[in-house]
Amino acid sequence: MNSIHEVTMALVTLWGAFQPLRYDELTGGKWSLTCRPSSTISSAELGEPVQGRWKVISVQQLFPPDYGGVGNGVPEEAKKGVWVIDAKKIVFTQSGGSYESNYTLNTARVPKSIDITPCNVPYRDAGTCEGTYSVDGNRMKVCYGVPGTKRPQSFKGEDGSILFLFVLERERGKRAG
Repeated sequence: MNSIHEVTMALVTLWGAFQPLRYDELTGGKWSLTCRPSSTISSAELGEPVQGRWKVISVQQLFPPDYGGVGNGVPEEAKKGVWVIDAKKIVFTQSGGSYESNYTLNTARVPKSIDITPCNVPYRDAGTCEGTYSVDGNRMKVCYGVPGTKRPQSFKGEDGSILFLFVLERERGKRAG
């Protein structure tokens, strides 16, 4: 490891694999430290600032540079929606109704990753959307393709898949805590 960043990421990865030390009355009052995959850890445990009410600012359909076809576009109702995110689920509300999905985060990945199941926006699909996200203050970017496409490594259409890039803005006073 050559840099502080690499050391920090290694420590975050190691810490992300453990639950906090817990006192468990069901096991006779013993303290325990347990291990589990980081993909099953909720945003509340990670301390990620994703929880709250987010208004969709923009949605783009991104294409790879060599793509010559035309995509289906982004439905208009997805461009005017709201995402309400709690510790374990996202409720997408738009003019066509409300749709609930579970999600998991992996903050140890670079870039950070999000998996959304079922993938309800912009189209309702039964599978899991593997995506990338970033939070900068009250703005969040979430980028993913349809279920079955590989996880994007950036917020551009360079990964060989057709992707959707959502830019969200936290509604004032709506930070979960």
